[in-house]
Amino acid sequence: MATAATPLALSRVPRSHLRHALTAFVVALSCGAALAQTPGMDRTASGVGFDDSAQGAWVLRLDGPISQAMARDTAAAADRIAAAPEGRIVIVLLGSVGGDAHAAMQIGTILRQLEAHVFVTSRCDSACLFILASGVLRHAPAFSIGIHRAQIIRAEAGLDPGAAPPVDPDTERAAMARFEAEALAYLDTMGVDPGLLPLMQGIDTIHVRRLPESDLIAMGLLGMDDAYLASILARMLPDFRAAQGRVAIAARVRSIGSQCGLHFDRTADFVECHLSRTFASR
Repeated sequence: MATAATPLALSRVPRSHLRHALTAFVVALSCGAALAQTPGMDRTASGVGFDDSAQGAWVLRLDGPISQAMARDTAAAADRIAAAPEGRIVIVLLGSVGGDAHAAMQIGTILRQLEAHVFVTSRCDSACLFILASGVLRHAPAFSIGIHRAQIIRAEAGLDPGAAPPVDPDTERAAMARFEAEALAYLDTMGVDPGLLPLMQGIDTIHVRRLPESDLIAMGLLGMDDAYLASILARMLPDFRAAQGRVAIAARVRSIGSQCGLHFDRTADFVECHLSRTFASR
């Protein structure tokens, strides 16, 4: 793990011991909707799975609430990848109802350094979108991304706003301002439209807005990072140049996700499908 290059001080905990958090939509949590699990993949207690059995790729699976423990386990998986011989891409299969936005940006910083290809496998709510944004190739089905305003809660409350006394208004405003500044810089670094943040912040925490495909494309959450495309894929795929535009690139990635997504529960089959379609000339 190497995060020193990032301009964001994501590892610092404010003196007030507050944590930037995006809680999962309450109704969705009360429904108890289970996220898909990949059979046979080893997982940590935080919900990080690692599979190095597929030829051509390391596969990380991130399931469940986003937490500092998930960030630590993602860093440990990244260390394993860094110590291994090069020659594989990193694929992330992502599904989460949200959690700690600070941890999500830490995870995203790690995944961007790995040039990860990120696929949403079920739903990706609130803080989860910061992880999706980190992918140099990112795919999310229409309406799988849910957004709403951030909440500032005390660290001792975990991710439960009702588990500790409310934060006083002045402290909350200051902490929210810090979060918004970090989030804007993070989204800009990841090549995602920073306009996503005010859109999120305009939605009350008791509601959720699910993004249609047109919004995912416009904001850069479906497609490829421009720099990655220019430096790597454009050389490998003559028909896949940035000049085609964001909509055309998103259509290519959408076709990969829709066809290969049938294999999300079979890691080797998914990797084979993804590699054959991503690195094919047509």
